[in-house]
Amino acid sequence: MKKLRVLLADDHKVVRDGLRLLVDGQRDMRVVGEAGNGQEALRQALELKPDVVVMDLSMPVLNGLQATEQLKAQRPEIKVVALTVHEDPSYLVQLCRAGAVGYVLKRSAGNDLILAIRTAAAGGLLFDPTLASKALMGRPGDAPSKDGVHPGDLSEREQEVLVLPGGTATRKSPVTLA
Repeated sequence: MKKLRVLLADDHKVVRDGLRLLVDGQRDMRVVGEAGNGQEALRQALELKPDVVVMDLSMPVLNGLQATEQLKAQRPEIKVVALTVHEDPSYLVQLCRAGAVGYVLKRSAGNDLILAIRTAAAGGLLFDPTLASKALMGRPGDAPSKDGVHPGDLSEREQEVLVLPGGTATRKSPVTLA
């Protein structure tokens, strides 16, 4: 069985160590490299050609957004999954525009990251559900509907129900578009 090749990019060594244990513990994945800043992540991604890069946003030299933009411009086939503490939906929108196909919060369960890596490698998208609903429904400048309700006026739960088919997903289950 061919294993998914994963590059880890985070400026905290202890985080990379934990991620390595998590990823290498999967039968279908292996870590092929680690980077402590965005420039090193870009260099290693171009050299090692991983299937997926797990990219922190807040890194020195080049941040994760800049590294993602440059990587996707040079190697669009490499998938990028953002792993971050940033819960502002504007970060999600920016990363999507840069070409990222996943957005996982560091407070999420390890299984969410593993699912995001597998989904990205399979050609799908996976975003944190709360941020995805906010990014889709509450963009500044969105016009109100005919009844005068602005999408940003909806509660988080109302946004989730609108975004997720059948309303069966919970806040903890990621939004997957495959």
